[in-house]
Amino acid sequence: MATQQHRLSPSDREHLLSWENHNDDGKPLIGMDGGFTYISIIERLPKILQSMIESNKEEQLLQQHPEILHKLKALEEELVEGDVCTKLRISLKADQAVDDENVRADLENWAKYEKMFGVEDKNWLEMTWFFVENYFYRLILDITEFWKADSPLLRWDPFGNQKKKSLDVVFNSKSEKTVAQQFCELLSELPTEGDKILSLVRESIVLSLWGNQADLSLSTGLQNHTEKFKKSLEENILSNDLTEVVKILDNIKLKEKGTRHLAIILDNVGLELVSDMFMADTLLRLDFIDSVTFFGKYQPVFVSDVTERDFQQTISRFVDHEGIIGEYGKRFSQYIDNQQWKFKKHTFFTSPLEYTQIPQDLANELRNDFEFIFIKGDANYRRTINDAKLPIEQDFNQTLQYFPAKNGICSLRTIKSYSLIGIKDMEKFNSVKETVSNWRYSGDYGLVCLSSRK
Repeated sequence: MATQQHRLSPSDREHLLSWENHNDDGKPLIGMDGGFTYISIIERLPKILQSMIESNKEEQLLQQHPEILHKLKALEEELVEGDVCTKLRISLKADQAVDDENVRADLENWAKYEKMFGVEDKNWLEMTWFFVENYFYRLILDITEFWKADSPLLRWDPFGNQKKKSLDVVFNSKSEKTVAQQFCELLSELPTEGDKILSLVRESIVLSLWGNQADLSLSTGLQNHTEKFKKSLEENILSNDLTEVVKILDNIKLKEKGTRHLAIILDNVGLELVSDMFMADTLLRLDFIDSVTFFGKYQPVFVSDVTERDFQQTISRFVDHEGIIGEYGKRFSQYIDNQQWKFKKHTFFTSPLEYTQIPQDLANELRNDFEFIFIKGDANYRRTINDAKLPIEQDFNQTLQYFPAKNGICSLRTIKSYSLIGIKDMEKFNSVKETVSNWRYSGDYGLVCLSSRK
């Protein structure tokens, strides 16, 4: 194994590029497992850093702070090398930060995480991959002085311009209809018959699953809205518990009004957040639930993860439009005013911890306050199973019985990394595995995985 004393040779690096550790030993992924994880550390993270700097060139904010650019460059160089122990640390001290007890507690926690995950002794390729990713983004915030009380860059989102572009994809279009308008028209008319009601609920969940696939295929399918398109959305779901999820929601609908609260633990801004909002809106209008709490990030992370500012800006985009999009915007704003929609944040969601280590206050809230929980995206899924190498057929329902939930949780994930369990249809899975080489990382295949409390 590489250490600071023993650097990787060119042949070692060549091996790690082409080889991937598929030993399902239950251990968390690390860069030395090779393949996608190794490439992500030495290539993908540096490119993310470069893209962030490039996206902010027009404002020249970073260029006005050469010492910040120098530190960002040092971070990039360390990652490209990979087999070096980082010289960087989260340098901001609690007494230098904004007067926010959560921020100051988070800084103290990160000092513990640096020790817990071996920053002193392990290089970038030896630390767990999930920690490396979260630490990478936390270092960017530290370097750009996001929480430093006297900094001119206080609360400046280094990924803000990239997020704006993701919203532009939804709300601006050179074609006849924007993606936002297509969503509005698709879900505007509510059915009155039982089977059609459940079918629309199912469809809104599927659209939420594929929401982070902001490509032409989804846009075209929304516009045409054919039965073939609806069927195709489920064909690429490798583990599909949709029927059971809809049954649970249908049972929740029968409970006492005022008690039927739903939680959605969010992933990305842009099309995905918009699709999550449409799912929440559909469930409210069909009277399945009374309120939705959206859990987002306390600070920017993973480029596009949803912060409170992103959530508010997305609703503003709806409100600023005329026609059917604006009508949805008015309703979404009313949800906020009536507290049928709430946005909450917790520093746990930007920590490197897994869900088995969830803080007691958040665990109590999730278990006691919500009838059902949706968990969105790849990173949240990885957090549920410690981003570990596990047998794909390992039962998702049983594995996540530890998760604090009243009736159950459902993970909606497009697969973009190695960690994966819960596959039931092995024939379908093997067919994909044999014919699609990058199925595990492309995001073209999805999961709707349920862990119920019966």
